Amino acid sequence: MTTSATTRQAPPTLGRGFRVFWGSSAVSLAGDALRGITVVLWLYAAWGGSARAVALGVLAERLPALVVGPGMGALADRYDRKQILIVSNAARAAGSGAILWGMLSGSVPLVLGALAASAIAGGAGTAARGAVLPRLVAKDALVRANSTMTTTEQVTYILGPLLGALLYGKSGPAVALTADAVSFVAAALLQRGLPPLSAAPRAVANGRGRDEATDGDGAATGVRAGIRALLNSRDRTLAVALGTYLCVVLQAGINNTVLVAFLPAALDRPEGDVALFSLTNGVAQVLVAGLLIGFAARLAPVSALSLSAWVMVCGGWVLAGSTSLYMALAGVLVIALAGAPLQISFTTLRQTRVPDALQGRATGLVSTLSGAAFLAASQGGAWLADHAGPRAGLVGSAGALTTGALLTLFLRHAGGRAA
Repeated sequence: MTTSATTRQAPPTLGRGFRVFWGSSAVSLAGDALRGITVVLWLYAAWGGSARAVALGVLAERLPALVVGPGMGALADRYDRKQILIVSNAARAAGSGAILWGMLSGSVPLVLGALAASAIAGGAGTAARGAVLPRLVAKDALVRANSTMTTTEQVTYILGPLLGALLYGKSGPAVALTADAVSFVAAALLQRGLPPLSAAPRAVANGRGRDEATDGDGAATGVRAGIRALLNSRDRTLAVALGTYLCVVLQAGINNTVLVAFLPAALDRPEGDVALFSLTNGVAQVLVAGLLIGFAARLAPVSALSLSAWVMVCGGWVLAGSTSLYMALAGVLVIALAGAPLQISFTTLRQTRVPDALQGRATGLVSTLSGAAFLAASQGGAWLADHAGPRAGLVGSAGALTTGALLTLFLRHAGGRAA
């Protein structure tokens, strides 16, 4: 595959629509980060330092999104995605107000209920957001656009919790949650500047989208249509890539629960050092995703996904076999450096290989599958760490990465010469 020098030097145009979309997403993600740490800190204090309260908060926020994800994806395929984004952010602003009301009233059930309701509204926004990008930018600009979105997301994940914890420590939940609500209102106002994003036409160029969209209309949740969109690709490239991606999610879920126990048990380090892993992961992904913005035109998604998966395997086994904090950090660093291009490559493959009429359902189903995989791996990793030791959990994590990398061996046969 060759590309002219002129095309390479002129970066793919993202346009005003993308800039509006990026700005609204950045504001909304910042609000998410502020809310997340504020809810965790409040629940922990409200139940007298109980970790169970924090676990309930995680379930209240994630479980509804898993249940309604495919249905919200069908919604994003049937109605104007711009309007769904606006309504979702407005509803989440109201949800932030309800959460704050619950906190000021000292009611944990009210906080959890408002958190769950807000998560459902967020599920609609997530499905619409994942389906919007291919309508806003040209196909050759998707890698650059996804790299920009990933960089922004990671920056908010690093800075948001720090700012949220600072605000909570100085003034309680009021300031942080008010800022959260304002961020959603601001995002909704910015999204009014998006071009119309009405439901995609039933007929698409490859003929496949028409049949699948029609089948999906008969299913209340759109699950069948989402599955077909992801698995019925003629060359199976997207199905293989999805398997690899879910293996990476399993790894993340295991590490999420096991690392905090691994530090004192295997490395004789305090549990608080787990923050170093989070910082290393976030900074590495920001740097790599930022670099990919400039080299987007040269990134072949299939090849990048395969290479990233094998690099992550190396990091996973370094982490599992680590005997010092520095060795463990090196393993996390390698995983993080490869994680960003893998995420960007998989997202680009989904956007380019799923018909526009089914983008919402495919996004909702991927969100549900990855969320379920993360929660299951978190619980499984904790069980394995309790019964066989934390290092056994990390071995399981590295095994998941190895399985995902082995799946990429089928990409050449599945995708032929696809890049």
